[in-house]
Amino acid sequence: MKNQRGFNLIKLLIVVGGLAIIAIIGSLISPIKSREAANLSSETVATAVHTTVTNAVDSAETVGNNTYIIIWQHGMPHNQRQLILETMRAFEESHPGLEVLDWRVETKQADYTNRKFIYGLWVHHRPQ
Repeated sequence: MKNQRGFNLIKLLIVVGGLAIIAIIGSLISPIKSREAANLSSETVATAVHTTVTNAVDSAETVGNNTYIIIWQHGMPHNQRQLILETMRAFEESHPGLEVLDWRVETKQADYTNRKFIYGLWVHHRPQ
């Protein structure tokens, strides 16, 4: 019986040691991925945002004085602020005859463990 407890303790230490090694390797790899992501040029990011904005504004649906612009992006609105603001700017430039009265970001967060998802923008406007 005593040997069985000692054997279980050894197995437990092996499992904990293995998990510690996995955690250490993960922490070493994580900065490498961050550096790779940071190496994206601002030109690449700007091109991606411009393409997304152009597609979003082109596919906007307007009924009366309301327009819905599809964004369809994972993340929190404050992390997607450039995309959201560029979309609003592009909408205003492509509709010079409209005065934007108000706009809202449509998001959803199912629970605390899920990230937010940005569905689109509701834009309320009137003719100038």
